[in-house]
Amino acid sequence: MIWKLFLDDDADNFRRPEISIENPEWRKAMDLPTAPPNTEPRLLGSWKIARSYKEAIDLFSQFGLPLFASFDHDLADGRDGISVAKRMIELDLDADGSLLSRFFCYEVHSGNRVGRENISGLLNGYLVHRASEADLSGLRPGDLLAGSSKEKDAEEFRVANALGWIEGV
Repeated sequence: MIWKLFLDDDADNFRRPEISIENPEWRKAMDLPTAPPNTEPRLLGSWKIARSYKEAIDLFSQFGLPLFASFDHDLADGRDGISVAKRMIELDLDADGSLLSRFFCYEVHSGNRVGRENISGLLNGYLVHRASEADLSGLRPGDLLAGSSKEKDAEEFRVANALGWIEGV
C-alpha cells in the first residue's frame, strides 16, 4: 500500500491546528522550505498520523513502510523520531531491502536541531549505502522494476514520478 506518515506528538487538529506540512507559516517556524514537498492526496492518500513510536510501528505493521514520511524528533511516549527511523531501517534490512521503497522521500520538521540532524544523517546514510550496494551494472530500460515485487515497484515509481520526486524521467 502506498501511504504517507506524519510523525509528531503535537499533531492534533484541536489543540494545535497550525501543525501541518502544507502550512507555510508553520514550515517557516520549523526552518523548512516554504513550499512543501508534493504529497498529493490523490496519489498518496490522506496523512496517517502517529504521535508515538508505538503508533508508528503499528502503522508499519498494518500498511508496510510509507513512501513519504515527515518526522518530528520528540514523541508523546518519550521515544523519538530517530527510533522510528531506526526501526524502518531494521525492517528493511530484515527484508533484504525490499520494504523501504527505492523512491522513499522524507522530511524532518523538528524544532530540535540536533534531533533533526541525527534523523537526516541516519536516513541519508542508509539510503546512500543501500543505493551503493545495488548492482546497477548492465541495467536495461525496465530492469529497475525487476525483482520480487514488480507491481509494487512499478506503482511506487508511477506515484513518485507523478509527484515530481524523480529527476530526469
